[in-house]
Amino acid sequence: MNNQPTFDIGEPALTTRLAARYLGISVSLLNKLRGTGQGPAVQVYGTRCVYRRADLDAFAAAHRVEPTASAISNDGGEA
Repeated sequence: MNNQPTFDIGEPALTTRLAARYLGISVSLLNKLRGTGQGPAVQVYGTRCVYRRADLDAFAAAHRVEPTASAISNDGGEA
């Protein structure tokens, strides 16, 4: 069994701490998301979890919310 990350050559594997920083969320939240199966794709090697930047980008894109006209006009700003 191969225990090495299956990333492209030269692609860095991000630790949970670095992945959380990249996404702009706490390590605790990333761990909770992983535990519930709602987080980004992860590769687990024993107790070590590593993330690919492409998977983090895909996760962030999937959770992007576009503002609506009503939300913009209801925030006290100009419509």
